[in-house]
Amino acid sequence: KNLTLSEITGGAYSAPQTLTLYETQTWVPIVNRTYGATVTVNRTIKSNTWSTFVVPFDIPSTMLDGWEIKELTGSELVDETIMLNFSDAKYGIKAGVPYMVRNASMTETLKTISMTNVNVNTTALNNVSTDLVTFVGTYTNGYVPEGAYFISGNKFYRAADATNTMKGYRAYFTINENAGAKIKHTHKGQHKNRVTFRIKKDETFMNVFRRFWNMVAKKTTYRV
Repeated sequence: KNLTLSEITGGAYSAPQTLTLYETQTWVPIVNRTYGATVTVNRTIKSNTWSTFVVPFDIPSTMLDGWEIKELTGSELVDETIMLNFSDAKYGIKAGVPYMVRNASMTETLKTISMTNVNVNTTALNNVSTDLVTFVGTYTNGYVPEGAYFISGNKFYRAADATNTMKGYRAYFTINENAGAKIKHTHKGQHKNRVTFRIKKDETFMNVFRRFWNMVAKKTTYRV
């Protein structure tokens, strides 16, 4: 029998032929031994908009034509600035790893992602840790932790409290909670994949951050 998310109420399942995952669900089925499955992820992605993205299976680079896929490769402290370095994910998307993604060629919002003959593991997330920052993925709909950083509408924000909701198959950033920060994005030349959190001495975290292209963000509570 084919299994869908609505039919699974818990426990480990060895090999469902069909699995449907929803960004609005507050839980996911415990699946860690699934091979050759057909999977549909109901996950919306707007055209020409940066999004965080994580799924419990691999997506090969051959299926990602038109997509910009960025992986966090490091962080460093330079002149009181935390530098986040991103690189192109040349080998596609790996299961459980969070990425920054964008597709400028889509003419409408992507609503579902379907894959066949994939190996699925919903029990593990491969968060990307660097010296100063961790990129944390989530498969479930919930709340961004207070003090974490998230993206919405091409803008980065800090969660001023625990009221910012985030749907599943997305990710957020955490950094040293003792540092104050201001964000900007350098998007030209050799530093086009670099985002910076600029630390000011004796400054607490700001509740509002600059968007990638230096347009000031006004809101502090979002649904992502």
